[in-house]
Amino acid sequence: MDATAKRLERQLDGGDIELRMATMRVVTALGIKSRSVIHSLGRALREDSESLRILALKGLMRLGATDVVEMVIPLILEPGELREHALAVVVAIGEPANGPLEKLYPNADFHGKRVVATALSRIGAARSVDFLLRSLLVEPFELQKHLSLCLCEAIDNLTPREQNPIFGLVKKFLALPKVKKDLQSQLMRSRGVRPRCVATP
Repeated sequence: MDATAKRLERQLDGGDIELRMATMRVVTALGIKSRSVIHSLGRALREDSESLRILALKGLMRLGATDVVEMVIPLILEPGELREHALAVVVAIGEPANGPLEKLYPNADFHGKRVVATALSRIGAARSVDFLLRSLLVEPFELQKHLSLCLCEAIDNLTPREQNPIFGLVKKFLALPKVKKDLQSQLMRSRGVRPRCVATP
């Protein structure tokens, strides 16, 4: 099996795109999670073929993508099916994706910021909540609406134990003079800090 796995790993970086795609399906089905396979799938994300990139994302979703998180995250800004698969992989990566997502956010356009916020809300870590709160303070009203929904979802995704330290952050945020005047924040106050809401990119 070792010799077969090594041969498959070499084929992942070959020049024949059809052979590469077939090999991706095989290594994914066999669950070959070597560092070499993961990095080969990551490199495939930089290529022009959308079909190849989607197949690589499907493989990373099953085999793990933490080692190539920096290669996956920019794809959430792409349109269509590619974005959906990339978003699923990013959420599966979980907290290790927070840092790269936060770096991507400031230079993204309006729609890019929406999808980054959506990714953070679905990860649902305490760090995600903190970032969304800080972003809510500086973004324009149209984006604040989406950030508010994402913030609700992020808090909902925390366990009760994880939520305990978050309430202090939310209370401080709601007490800020700027926030008291903000309609979206007032809506959050009136509904409590744990409404169930669904954010979409």
